[in-house]
Amino acid sequence: MSGIQSLATKVGKKLAAAFAVKKLVDFSEKCIELGSDLSEVQNVVDVTFPAMSKQVDKFAHNAATAFGLSETMAKRYTGTFGAMAKAFGFSEKQAYDMSTTLTGLAGDVASFYNISQDEAYTKLKSVFTGETESLKDLGVVMTQTALDAYAMVNGYGKTTAAMSEAEKVALRYSFVQSKLATASGDFMRTSDGWANQVRILKLQTESFMAAIGQGLINVLTPAIKVINTLMGKLVQLANVFKAFTDKFAGKKGNDVATGMAAAEVASAGISDNINAAGKAAKKLGGLLPTDELDLLSQKTDSSSASGGSSGIDIAGLQTSTQEVEASVDKISKKLSDAFKIPGVKNFADQFNNGLKKIDFGNLKDNFSRIMAQMDPLAKTTVRNIETIMDPLGGYLGNRIGNKIAVTAKAVDLGLDGIASYLERNRKKIESWSSDVSQSIANGFTNLTDINEQIYNNLLGALDKAGPDIANGINDILTGCTGFGMSLGTIFAEGFEISTEHTSQWMKDNQELIEGTLTDLFEFGGECASLAGKIVEELGSSLTDWWESQGSSTFGNIVDAWNDIKKTVLELWNDIAMPVLNHAKEALQELWEENLRPLWDNILNLISSVGDFLAAAWSTVIKPIIGYLAPTIKQVADIVINIMSTVFATVSDIISGAMKILGGLLDFLTGVFTGNWKKAWEGLQKITDGIWQAIWGSIKGVCNLIIDGVNAMISLIYSTLRNVVNGIGSVAKKAGDLVGKDWGFEMPSDPPQIPKLWNGGYVKANTPQLAMIGDNRHQGEIVSPEDKLQKMALSAAQAAAGSGGTISAEKLDKIITLLETIIRIIASGNTIEINGVKFAELLKKVNREYFKATGNYLLLDV
Repeated sequence: MSGIQSLATKVGKKLAAAFAVKKLVDFSEKCIELGSDLSEVQNVVDVTFPAMSKQVDKFAHNAATAFGLSETMAKRYTGTFGAMAKAFGFSEKQAYDMSTTLTGLAGDVASFYNISQDEAYTKLKSVFTGETESLKDLGVVMTQTALDAYAMVNGYGKTTAAMSEAEKVALRYSFVQSKLATASGDFMRTSDGWANQVRILKLQTESFMAAIGQGLINVLTPAIKVINTLMGKLVQLANVFKAFTDKFAGKKGNDVATGMAAAEVASAGISDNINAAGKAAKKLGGLLPTDELDLLSQKTDSSSASGGSSGIDIAGLQTSTQEVEASVDKISKKLSDAFKIPGVKNFADQFNNGLKKIDFGNLKDNFSRIMAQMDPLAKTTVRNIETIMDPLGGYLGNRIGNKIAVTAKAVDLGLDGIASYLERNRKKIESWSSDVSQSIANGFTNLTDINEQIYNNLLGALDKAGPDIANGINDILTGCTGFGMSLGTIFAEGFEISTEHTSQWMKDNQELIEGTLTDLFEFGGECASLAGKIVEELGSSLTDWWESQGSSTFGNIVDAWNDIKKTVLELWNDIAMPVLNHAKEALQELWEENLRPLWDNILNLISSVGDFLAAAWSTVIKPIIGYLAPTIKQVADIVINIMSTVFATVSDIISGAMKILGGLLDFLTGVFTGNWKKAWEGLQKITDGIWQAIWGSIKGVCNLIIDGVNAMISLIYSTLRNVVNGIGSVAKKAGDLVGKDWGFEMPSDPPQIPKLWNGGYVKANTPQLAMIGDNRHQGEIVSPEDKLQKMALSAAQAAAGSGGTISAEKLDKIITLLETIIRIIASGNTIEINGVKFAELLKKVNREYFKATGNYLLLDV
């Protein structure tokens, strides 16, 4: 019994091992079968949908969870439906839409009616074949009468007798969808049930086995090729053996020598093929990399084609290696030359230092974690979108269709009104447009004359003021150039100083900066976490509120809003419309009885007002303005003088304040740095600034008083001048009667008290309160008249002594002329030369001389 028991144990182990091997072989065989089926249906998909193969792949991958179909089923159904649709003339996009819709419907029908997917797929092929019996099991009676009725109700406009084959397919497609609308989406609705969960598990298992099978096919295919090649050689050897035996038996057969030669050729590559088969067998156990499979396949093909050994072309390999080395040398030289460019090598080094600080491992891990969560989220999102799209499409179609209908009706009514309007008013519009067009044309002709006069005036003014404009442009550009150069210098040197000091500061405070940034980043991370927690809790509480109260509250609000709209419409119809109708009738009566006559009277009044204004302008307003123009100019001059004084005073005060602030900063800088000379200079600046501000205020007040006195003098002088000039005008007219010139008039400019900073001419024995040396732009010379006369005389003598010849008579005339000019200027009268004031002429000559020499010809001009 002990021996028998031991023997039974050994036999059991052997049977278990044999059973395990058989199960493994059966599993592999099933995997290969499923993988082969998937590859075959993929070929159908690629041929049927050459441009949309990826979309079909995506649809098939999601078919298990969406419709209860395996990837192989989804691709087979889609490929078959698509091929049938394209055979009826549908485009690839239309075929894709029809085939995927029917494929998904097959899965839903199988779930709804508890039949197999293949049976549901067979029944739905009736859409293309036109069979009716298979669909009756699903409650779909697709008779010709039913199709004709459906076509007329849904706007096809004709029956099946008048349709093409493609139109019939489209009709049956729509008809079947409408009749099976109840089953549509059933798998998703019942996917949580036991039956559908088991079905999903089975489909995912088949997908897993198909993927394993395709991998085994990839590994075994090269081995099968080797075995087939080897079997071909063995068949040739068997034929040789047969021919050899036929010779001994006296039978006619192929030449033995020929057979032996064939045997030699056949056996030449057996060794290599056996080695290849051995490698293929190893791949079954170890699954070699893809590159070894490719080498095996290439070697097998070579041996089967040539029948000899597959050697390596050493000479060609050496040549290729040399070419590669030469290319590498060229690339290395280019890179070396590139790194010789200034800045490139330093840039590369600093860029590489930055890359070394990146933890790519963490980036990859975090990205993988995100993608692992995004994939199921994306699938769920797609399913949710698909759930929304159908009712959304219905809503949009309904809304757009109704809007188009309303718009078309409104356009129809509008066109009717426009047509009636044109029929009634066309001739009136034609007559009016002719009159208006002629008036507009005449207006543009007048505008042409006006434009010509304006531009002639502009050209004349520019010609006269040309030299002054050119000088002004020259001066402003010269000043801007100097100012811009100063700013450029300041910016450049300031940039250098700031970067230098900042770099040193960064080096000295590296640990402090890094610690601060670390604290800041940690604080930011904590804030982000807190914000995330707050947002999450807000979302959670919002969801709880919506589920408990919000949805019902929102429903109540919607109901209330709808009730409000109903009430408003009722009020509109019962109250507003009657009121509006009554208002329309009252308005019509008001217009005809009152407003129309009022409008005519307004037009007449506008005409009267226009005539009155034109007459008043020409006879009253224009003479008054002409009379008051000098007074207006005089008042404007007074205001300008006062404003100039105010601005000058404010400028002096601000300048003094800035000088005080600068001195204070210099003093503090000197104290902090131990530079006592700078501190003392700062105190001096503060004192000067205080004095400048005080004196500017005093001077401003005095000048404002002087401006006020000058304004009173101007007004009195203007009044007196008008009286005197009026008397002179009367005297001139009286003199004209007797041939005498008795007319006279006063100068236009009144005498004025000079301001403190203007200097000026001082008559003898007339003491004046004036500030000497306060001119902001040039120095001042104060000298008696005889001293100036001596200076002029000395200048003339120097000119004569340097080669010129001036007689005593001419010199006396020059002196007399200068004395006359001084007396005239002192009297307040104005000298003009060719319409230009002599003072302005002196200023212009002075500016031109300064531009040419860098010095002023005349001072205080």
